[in-house]
This record gives sequence, structure tokens and C-alpha cells, in this order.
Amino acid sequence: LARIHFLRGNLYFPRGRIEECLAEHQKSLELARRCGSPELEAQAQGGLGDAEYMRGRMLSSGRAFRSCLELCRRHGFGRIEVASRPMAAFARFNATEFYDALQEALDAVEAARRVGHQRAEVVALHSVLFCRAELGELAAARPDAERSIALARQLGARRFEAEGLALLGAVEAAAGRSPAAAGLIREALAISREIGMAYWGAVLLGWLALYTDDAEERQAALAEGETLLNAGGLVSHNYLLFYRAAIEAALDTGDWDAAERYAAAGEDYTRSEPLPWVVFIIARGRALAAWGRGQRDSATAAELGRLHDQARKIGWATVLPALEAALADAPVAGGTSAPPCLRVRG
Repeated sequence: LARIHFLRGNLYFPRGRIEECLAEHQKSLELARRCGSPELEAQAQGGLGDAEYMRGRMLSSGRAFRSCLELCRRHGFGRIEVASRPMAAFARFNATEFYDALQEALDAVEAARRVGHQRAEVVALHSVLFCRAELGELAAARPDAERSIALARQLGARRFEAEGLALLGAVEAAAGRSPAAAGLIREALAISREIGMAYWGAVLLGWLALYTDDAEERQAALAEGETLLNAGGLVSHNYLLFYRAAIEAALDTGDWDAAERYAAAGEDYTRSEPLPWVVFIIARGRALAAWGRGQRDSATAAELGRLHDQARKIGWATVLPALEAALADAPVAGGTSAPPCLRVRG
């Protein structure tokens, strides 16, 4: 029964059936403990990590995966450990420990390759890509993205194929090739429309809005993304990554009110368990929106400086250019700054 509930929880995850996923893994954990099986308990803890991730409780997810890995290392459950290590890397990413997360993800890739666990390797490569993109390690990111796509196609895992295409698109965008990025996002979106939008659909719509140069396509993507989120039943990264992309798209087009609205939506979604990188993105979005509409007081400048220093300390390359552009336009004693003119993509 513990195995059956674990499998059922796994099947609910990509379908966006959040409460059922959580309930099945909780039942699996209870049964694993009743029958005294550390192996089944480790599996169930990994499943709970997925379920907490699914509903946006990323810190709780990290704790569940750490419990899983502790059991695996204590009892020698190598294959379960290999499957769970990529998500432990994501937990560090969510805490903005980007360098440590990257190393954990690289170790997870190596472990998965060593035992031939291709699904775990794909997920670990996605962890690597998130970290490399934020740290600005673009040259190394491209081969990782291409391998993740090739493995996903080999496995017939179309949701992972769409995710890999999207991450390759993010690499292209970070390198200044937005048209290529938008093309990859459209390709990934076509796959998601075919297999279901619950896993990655709203993320893709947010990224399309950010990368496209077509104003109508941008507005349509943002509207559809919000409709999906309001309907519910999506894996949590849809909310987190859509709101971040929507904030960036609004800042990029000078729509300061929209940037603040998306920041408020992201704050509401994570209110029960605030997430470090989301807290930063919300504060950054609000500060840049205030600066962009002409609020050039010392308090706003100090907030921009605080965010800039925090980002530099952890190596968060993608969020720095807009902060640096605003700070370069900061008022000096006895003078005023130029009218707002920010283009903050990246």
C-alpha cells in the first residue's frame, strides 16, 4: 500500500492535482513507518518534497528532500538518492544559494550518469541550467540545455522536452538573442498545449511575454497566463516564474502599475511561506517601478543600492543590469536626475 500511494502521488504531480498529490504521499509515509521500511519512508519523503514544491511551499519541500537524502545515505539507498538530489539542488536555488546549488546540481548530474538514471539526469540538468542562467554562465549552459533536450526526447518525456527548450530559450535571451529565445518558447508552448498546460504552461506564457518584440503577442500571453493561474491546478513554479517574468515585461515596457500589480500577486502567492528569491524579485520590481515613474528620493535610491549589494554578494548576474542602470541615474547632492528612461530586460 505504501508503494501504491507513492506511485499515485507521483501521477498526480504533473497533472497539477495538488491536494491529492500531498495526501497520497502523506499516506505513503504513514504506511512506510507502520511497516518499518526505511526505503519506503525515504521514497515517501521524496514524494512529500515534490508535493510541497507543487503547492509553493519551497522551504518545506527542501526539508522533506533533506530528510529523504539522510535516510538514503544512512541506509545506502543509492537509486532513491540519485532521483532526489536534483530537487535538493532546487531547494538551495530557492534559498538564493546559487553557487552551492550549482555544485549540488553538478554532483547530481554526475551521480545520475554514473548509474544510468536518465530521468534524474534531465532534472539535474534543469537545476544546473537555472543556476547557470542566474549566475550568467551562458557558455557552459548551452551544452547542458542541448543534452537535457536530447535526453528528454530519448525518454519520450515531452514535458521535460518543453522545459529544456524553454531553458535554452532563457540562455538565448540572456545572451541578447531574444528572437531566437521567443522561437524556442513558442516551440515549447506548442508541446505544452498538446500534453497539458498544468506543468509548465504559465511559465512559457510569461517567458514569451518577456522575450517577444510583438506587443499584441505580449499582451495575449500575459492575459492567458493570468487566466491559467486564476483557474488553479498548476504546479507552483508556474506562479513563481510567471509573476517574475510579468514583472520584468512590465518594467521593460515602462508599465509601472502592472509591475506593482504582478509584484503584489507574487507576494500573495508566497505569503504562507515567503521564499528568499521571490522576496528579492518583488522588492526589486517595486523599487524599479517607483524609480521609473520618477520617485527619485533618497529612500528609493537606498533600496536600490541595498538590492544591488545583495545581488552582487550572491553572484546574481541577471538582476544586476537594471539596478545598475537606475543607480547610474541616481540624484546627486544639490542636483536632480534625468527623466526616467529604463530598459531593464535581463
